[in-house]
Amino acid sequence: MPVLLIIVLLIYGASSFLFHQHASKKHSVTVRNIPIPDDPVTIAGGRSLHGIKGYSECHSANLRGKVVVDDPAIGHIVAGDIPYETAGLQGNYDNEDRLKASKHGLNTVNKPLLLPPSEEFTRTDDPDIAAVIAFCSAQLQIGTPSIPGQ
Repeated sequence: MPVLLIIVLLIYGASSFLFHQHASKKHSVTVRNIPIPDDPVTIAGGRSLHGIKGYSECHSANLRGKVVVDDPAIGHIVAGDIPYETAGLQGNYDNEDRLKASKHGLNTVNKPLLLPPSEEFTRTDDPDIAAVIAFCSAQLQIGTPSIPGQ
């Protein structure tokens, strides 16, 4: 039994080390800027795409954060509260930051986001990405996060 415990602890330690190495690595990317319209038709299209593509599974329909995983074996993972994060309370997001997060899965300092939808976005054309970002930008509200501790 003690040998099994040691093996489990070694595997856990190695996995934790590798995860933290990956999560703290800064990546160098060139973000191709695309125009983000702010007209009502584009925003409505972005709202529709947000629901169709399943982005509301993590950020809810109104873009507020929510708990995605709460499992003692895996951990506690909370999706970001987009209106709160992008309203300047946790950094001043601009269109480049939004494109970097959606297209490359990176935060403002070029470190990986935990569960970004970037795989889905890489297969999405520029007008659709612009529409989703326009929808998200239109929802900005200054307030408190929906999940404490964000």
